[in-house]
Amino acid sequence: MKVVVSWQPGIAMLAGSNDFESRGLLRRETMKFAAYNEEGIWGIGASPDEAMSLGQKTLREAEATDAEIASLHTAPINDDLVAAIAVMESGGADASFDLEDGVLVMSDAAADEAA
Repeated sequence: MKVVVSWQPGIAMLAGSNDFESRGLLRRETMKFAAYNEEGIWGIGASPDEAMSLGQKTLREAEATDAEIASLHTAPINDDLVAAIAVMESGGADASFDLEDGVLVMSDAAADEAA
């Protein structure tokens, strides 16, 4: 089995039967990345660097501590979660997320509510 290292150091995913693209978690043509920590998602961008930069800027504007800013990680984010965040930002319900195989996805409970 082939191991593919994700965009976030330290997280690895198994390619093949567990491949994120074949399972519908991501589409390469629309792939986005998120800067996140255990408190939430703070930036979304077209690359890990762009997401991290936006996340750090957001946390600085919120007067976060250096430790909080340093706690950010990046990972690919699936399209359904990006859409749920857009709805949330326009006054909709909160969007909760999980890290599944190195990809940020809507939590199972949030996905069930959206369906």
